[in-house]
Amino acid sequence: MQKSITVIDYSSSINTVCEQLKEIFEGNLFISKVVVEDIVENLKIDSDMVLLPSNEMLNSLNACIDDNTETLVMSRTITLEGFNKLKELESGSRIHLVDNTRSRAAEICTVMYKLGLKDLDIVPMGLGEFKKVGCNLSDMHVVLGRSGICDNDLNIGEALLDINTIIDVAVGLDVLYLLFDKDLSKIYLELVTSRTGLNRILNRSNRYDSQIKIFFDYSDEGIIEFDLNRRAVLFNDKAREILGKNDDKIADIHACDLIKNVSFNSVYVGKKTIKDEIININDKDLIVSVYPLVNSGKFYGSMAIVKEFQEIEKKQHKIRNKLIGKGHRAKYTFDDILGESLEINKSKDIAKRMARSDSSVLIHGETGTGKELFAQAIHNESSRRDYQFVAVNCGALPENILESELFGYEEGAFTGAKKGGKLGLFELAHKGTIFLDEIGEMPKSLQIKLLRVLQEKEIMRLGSDRIIDIDIRVIAASNKKLEELVKNGEFREDLYYRLKILPLNLPSLRERRDDIIDIFEHFKEVYEGRFRMTKEAEVSLLKHKWKGNIRELRNVAEYLVNMNIKTIDRADLPFDYEDSIIKAEAIAESERLVNAKGSHKIGVVEVESVNNSYDRIEELFGVREPSKYIFVLKALYEARINRKRTGRRSMYNKALDENFYISEKEIRNILVELDKKSYIVIQKGRGGSILTEDGVDLVEELLDKGKEK
Repeated sequence: MQKSITVIDYSSSINTVCEQLKEIFEGNLFISKVVVEDIVENLKIDSDMVLLPSNEMLNSLNACIDDNTETLVMSRTITLEGFNKLKELESGSRIHLVDNTRSRAAEICTVMYKLGLKDLDIVPMGLGEFKKVGCNLSDMHVVLGRSGICDNDLNIGEALLDINTIIDVAVGLDVLYLLFDKDLSKIYLELVTSRTGLNRILNRSNRYDSQIKIFFDYSDEGIIEFDLNRRAVLFNDKAREILGKNDDKIADIHACDLIKNVSFNSVYVGKKTIKDEIININDKDLIVSVYPLVNSGKFYGSMAIVKEFQEIEKKQHKIRNKLIGKGHRAKYTFDDILGESLEINKSKDIAKRMARSDSSVLIHGETGTGKELFAQAIHNESSRRDYQFVAVNCGALPENILESELFGYEEGAFTGAKKGGKLGLFELAHKGTIFLDEIGEMPKSLQIKLLRVLQEKEIMRLGSDRIIDIDIRVIAASNKKLEELVKNGEFREDLYYRLKILPLNLPSLRERRDDIIDIFEHFKEVYEGRFRMTKEAEVSLLKHKWKGNIRELRNVAEYLVNMNIKTIDRADLPFDYEDSIIKAEAIAESERLVNAKGSHKIGVVEVESVNNSYDRIEELFGVREPSKYIFVLKALYEARINRKRTGRRSMYNKALDENFYISEKEIRNILVELDKKSYIVIQKGRGGSILTEDGVDLVEELLDKGKEK
C-alpha cells in the first residue's frame, strides 16, 4: 500500500519541498500540500506523516492532525551555489538574511555559521519585518528564493530539505528500502550541510548498501527477508525463480506458505538457526537455511537462504574443474580408436553398449592395446561425459602415497601433509569416472577399501572421521590375468567379481594384423613421415610379434621418421635379428608373386607360369592385382581337394606363412566379388567359403592356361 505524506509550508517554498520529495522517492509516496497562508480553522489532516516548517506550527496545528499520524519538523540547508555566493562577500560584511519567519531565518543563519561563514555579521529577519524597514537599511539583504524585494538584495536560491530530514521521512514511513539503491551524496551534489559526520556515515552506508545489493542481486542463492509477523518484505530475483514465483509477488506472503515444511517457530520463538534443511517444492529438491535477525539484543525478523540441490552439484563440479585444471579430462572417443578389423570393431561395439550403463568395467589387454583409450571413449559416450575423468596408475605409486591420493587427507593427518588437507581423486571424480589402471598392482590393504567404495559409494579421508558420499563409475584395467592373481591369493576374489560386472577383452595387434598397415600409415602422417615402404618391409611389419602392440607400432613409425630414410627396406626396421629376419628364398618368392611372375606351389598343384591366368582374371574382374585373386582361388581349390573348408582367417595365415602380401580385408572383398559371380558360396558363421562348380571350372581353366605356356 502506498504511503502518504502531507507537506505544510509557506507558499514561497512548498513547491520546492514537494518536488524534492517526489524526485528522491521517485513517485512512491502520495504527497499532499497545505499552504500556511491558506490554513482554515476546521482543517483535518489524515495521512501517514505530516512534514511541518517549525515547532511553532506543530503546536498550533496539533489538534488538526490525527493521533496515528507521524509528525516531523523539517530541517533545511542552502545550495552549494548559494554558499559560494556568500563566500564571495567581503569579510566583516553585515547582512540581513530574510526568510518567511524570523525563526526560520535564524535556522539558516545557524547553518551558515556551522558551514564556516563566521566572518560575516548575519542578522535574521522575517519577511513581514523586512517589508516594513528592510528597504531603508543600507546593509546587504540576502533572500531565499525571492528577488526584487530591494535593489541591493542577494538571492541565494531556495532552501532544501537536509539529509537527516530525508532519512527521517524514509524511516518514519517505513520506506527506507527506497533509498537503498540511491547515492545520497549524488542527490545532494549541489547541497551543503553542516552535518559532516552524518555525511560520512551516509557515504559509508551507501557503499555498504552497494556491496550488499551486489551480493543480493547477483547471488546464486535465493534470499528472502521476513518481518516480525513472518511476512516476506524483501527478496531477490533468484528466490522468485527457485520458488516458482516468477509471475507472482512474494511480498507479504507468510513464511509458512512460501517455504513449507520448515519450522519457523524455532527461529521466531527460540531464536535458533535452521541450517541446511532439505525440502521439496514444485518437484525440486531445495536446501533451506533460516537465520534470526538480531542486533544489539533486539529481534527484527528472519532471513531465509534457499538453494537448489542440483545447482550446488553444478557449482561443485565447476570448483572441481578449477582444482583439476587441464588434467583429468577424457580426450578420446571411439572415433579415435584406429582400425577396421572385425576384432577391433567387435570390441568397440561391446564398449559402446557398456557406456550406457553405470556398472563397473574391467578391461583386460596386453600392454599397448589401448586400455585407457577405451576407458576414455566409454566415459565420453556415457551420461557422465560432462564430468571428470580421473586416471590413476595403481602400480606407479607406493602404497601410502596411493592411499592419500585416492582418498585425500585432512590437515595434520601425517608428517608432511599439506596445510588445509587435500581432496582425494575419488572426490574429484564425483559424478564422473575414475580409471584405475594396472589394478592388479594395487596393494591388498587398499583393495578392501576400494571394495567398500564400490559397495557403499562413500569414502573417508585420512585423518578424518567424516563420511563423504560420492557418485562415481569405476573402470579398471589390467594387463595381467586377474583370475590367476585371485588363485594365487594376490587379489581379492570379492573385489575381482565386483569389478568384473562388465568385462572387456581387447585384442592384441597380432590378433588384428589386418589393421597394422593402416595404423602404421596413420602414425607416419602424425610424425610427418615422407618415406615409402618396400613390400619386404611391409611383410616384415605384418609378421612381427608386436609384444608392445599399438605403442610399439607407434614407436617404430617415429623411429623411421627420425632416421630420415627415403625408402624403408626390411633391414631398416628396428627389430631384433631373430625376430625380423626372413629367408632370402621366402622374400624372393613373395616378390615373385607380387610382381606376377615365376611359380607358386599350392598343395598338389604345380604351376610354372601364371601370366595367361592373370589376363583371364583381369578380364573377369577388372582388377590391377590378379595375383591376389589367384591366391584366393587356389587356396579354395586346395581346400576342396583336401575336402576341407577354409575361411578368410585361414587364408590370411596361409599367406603370412608363404610370405605373400595380402590383408584380411582384401581377402574379404575378393570373396564377396567371387560370391557375386557365383564362383563360390560364402557359408554363414564359421562355415567358411566353398567353390561352386563354376568356380572349380575357373580354377582348372587358370591351371591349364598356366600349363599351356
